[in-house]
Amino acid sequence: MRRVFHAGAAALAVLAAFLPCRATSGEDNEDRIVAAVRGSRPRVAAITSVAASGDEQNLKLRFSGVCISENGLIVTVADAVTGKQDVEVRLFDGRTFKAELVGADGLTNVAVIRIPATGLACVSDTSSRDIEAGATVIAIGNPFGFGHSVSTGVVSATGRTIRSREFVFKDMIQTTAPVNPGDAGGFLCDSRGRFVGMITSTFGRSPSFFRVRSMMSKWMRDFAKDPEFFQKLIDYFIMKRFAGADKTKEQEEFEKKISEMFEKLRNEFEEEDEDYGAGRGGPPGPSRGGQRGPGRGGQHGHESPFSAHGINFVMPAHQVLEIAREIVRNGRIIRGQIGASGKAVSALTAEEAEKHKVPAGCRGVLIDRIAEGGPAERAGVLIGDVLQKLNGAETAGIDELRDLVFSLKPGTKAVLDLVRGGEMISIHVDVEERK
Repeated sequence: MRRVFHAGAAALAVLAAFLPCRATSGEDNEDRIVAAVRGSRPRVAAITSVAASGDEQNLKLRFSGVCISENGLIVTVADAVTGKQDVEVRLFDGRTFKAELVGADGLTNVAVIRIPATGLACVSDTSSRDIEAGATVIAIGNPFGFGHSVSTGVVSATGRTIRSREFVFKDMIQTTAPVNPGDAGGFLCDSRGRFVGMITSTFGRSPSFFRVRSMMSKWMRDFAKDPEFFQKLIDYFIMKRFAGADKTKEQEEFEKKISEMFEKLRNEFEEEDEDYGAGRGGPPGPSRGGQRGPGRGGQHGHESPFSAHGINFVMPAHQVLEIAREIVRNGRIIRGQIGASGKAVSALTAEEAEKHKVPAGCRGVLIDRIAEGGPAERAGVLIGDVLQKLNGAETAGIDELRDLVFSLKPGTKAVLDLVRGGEMISIHVDVEERK
């Protein structure tokens, strides 16, 4: 028996020597990625939008989109359609269509558009709930108008939280896959081609960066039409340097124009400081054909809005599809509001707590802003009240309160449990729809 076994083993060894070598694991992985790209590119749309007004009027901006229905529904970022007079979609097969808006949600920066086409390749399988750090991912988008471009990277982390003044983005996926202006709204999939998420933001590029860049581009185009512009600009700075120089009317008008330009730039940078100040992350979502995300002094304390590389964020596929379904159903995302907001008691300084007479050991949200004529004011809520529960659910922080309020159904009543003057009181507030 042993002789038969050894003879059989020897025969197998000789046979194996003449068989083609099996592909290495690296080659297998490359084949999987190529197959995933081949199946995924038809699901991605290249979008060109034309701004309707403002400093970017008639400026063509690039975005991406993901096909979610065979009947022409495409999900993208709200920036691709908000304030745009014309939205054109180019599919992977080269066909182009004018798109109509189904609905958009400014808070999440998600929009759904429709094109007059059927039989589209669309997403059918997702892996955003079980994707892990280290997994290979593939990004497909429209960077700088180069439609259906492919790049790869890995998942750096999952479950990231990014905060804006009005919304908290949870469970965001961080990736190293390169993201460029025009990729916003693009497709991220795993090595099996499953939809992981929609490209939304890159760390280190704020909304102001892209607005300033767009403004400067437009101004340069306008000034190029004036052959004497640069001489006028030199004269202007000379006049600023040597005060008291006589000015002609033309020079005064030019100075006014330059002053208006710098005022707009200053306002943009002030907005950047407000949105991306220390300790706060910016809202994801590309702006003006680029990506906007946590900026200067974001949640990770980064010092510069222009120096981060390879830190990009993706909205999980299951969140994208959930938002898109509600937009298709209602034309918008319906959220509640009560007309009051505040600051977590745990975040108050000793001086603030003493000023508002917050009892020691008290938890909740100190109400410091009430909308005039809003539901909270009408119900008798006062600045200085501490909101501890909303419909029985604890409101220990502003994030919890925001989520609870947004989940309220407009037209119903909400019960607010408040601490006022050291005593507990309950107030019923009408819930309105957040506009």
